[in-house]
Amino acid sequence: NLQLIQQLILEKKMQLREAMQEADRNDDGRLSVQTWADVMQETLRLRLPWGLLQPMLAPIDDTGRVRWQVFLEQYEWRTKNESAHAEALLAYRAKLVILFERHQDASGNISYSRLKRLCSLMSYRHPQHRQLFDDPNAFLGLLGVKLDANNCIKMETLLEAFRVRAQSRVKATGQVSWSWKGSDIKSSTKRK
Repeated sequence: NLQLIQQLILEKKMQLREAMQEADRNDDGRLSVQTWADVMQETLRLRLPWGLLQPMLAPIDDTGRVRWQVFLEQYEWRTKNESAHAEALLAYRAKLVILFERHQDASGNISYSRLKRLCSLMSYRHPQHRQLFDDPNAFLGLLGVKLDANNCIKMETLLEAFRVRAQSRVKATGQVSWSWKGSDIKSSTKRK
């Protein structure tokens, strides 16, 4: 599925930039299709026919070389302010899901105090993204979810929020943007 590949490219954009910059021996923003394909396979760890996928994903110049900087620039977050936090959120998604699954109560809820401790742990372990984790309310806001009336959040709500946020869509311009559908996510606990 091309959309899943584009989502993965967006998630791994920083790693791809570093790998392509290293592979760009001429430092001219261009790679051979084969080198581009090798970097894609190695960085994304997907054994796909990247050479065949290249025309759908990456532009080439008049000499037939992939313009890797232009390729990566088309995968942008909707606004620059969202970019760093959204990329970090996607990068830490697996860790966060594991942490949340281990710390939910018997009914599948995570209390605000427990969420705050988990965010503090992530902030300590990943100081470069401290802003993302310092405020649990801001973290939940980035996911587009809110605490319920009991000051808790259901694990299934968090998982759905991660799923929705991880989806990317291709704009008419061909750019991938972060899918913000906060109104689609509601806490499963109804207020009285």
